[in-house]
Amino acid sequence: MKTLIILFLLLLVTYSTHGQVQIKTYEFPIIPGSQKWAMLSTGQEMVDICQIPDSILRSLTTQALAQTCLNYPLFFQHTALNDERKAIDVMIKEFNGLNELTLRKDGLNELIKLYKEIPVDKTPFLQSNAEDIPYKTIYLELLLANDRFIRKAKKNQLESIKSAFFINMDKKLKNQNIHGLFSIRKTLLIGAITTLKLDSINHTQSGEVQKIRHFIDHYETANPTQLTEISKIITAQ
Repeated sequence: MKTLIILFLLLLVTYSTHGQVQIKTYEFPIIPGSQKWAMLSTGQEMVDICQIPDSILRSLTTQALAQTCLNYPLFFQHTALNDERKAIDVMIKEFNGLNELTLRKDGLNELIKLYKEIPVDKTPFLQSNAEDIPYKTIYLELLLANDRFIRKAKKNQLESIKSAFFINMDKKLKNQNIHGLFSIRKTLLIGAITTLKLDSINHTQSGEVQKIRHFIDHYETANPTQLTEISKIITAQ
């Protein structure tokens, strides 16, 4: 019986192709849209059913774990609270995949890779449907902005994030029919956070530091004029 259980759990791990590299990711047994998912009556039941079995969690490479976290069926939960960043904190606490990713030494690196490679202007990505792309981009940005990940960032990692920020920001602005202000605010958030941290490391903080900090604290309500101003400050750094 024990052998059968182990074999069953292993069957829940699927091969996923990302670029030219084939890796193993965890396949969630029940997903939104299925009949079994519809039978779940509470949010806690949904969270519980999405937990990765410990034996599989430990065996996942960090790259596979990061992609599994991106495929998390409840990735959109950050919209459930008015404070998105606090919502991400709750998600990390509740989902063992995300919590494990924060503990991996190379967890941040794998998130950065995903952020650099996510096709902001193209679909599909991984197992996402076309309409998932804007929301998964936001999800990645909020994860990167979370202190559990960003506090560990070294200078080269921050530079890599900011490089990806410039590229993804440009793509979002060119595809505003897909990415509206709601999405652009998150991109500017990660840009603002990395700018502050890089300035601190390089001892080059400008006179605009207070404006950047104010934006980070109030990014969710920033209007187009404020977004334009902070964008100019960030890109000038």
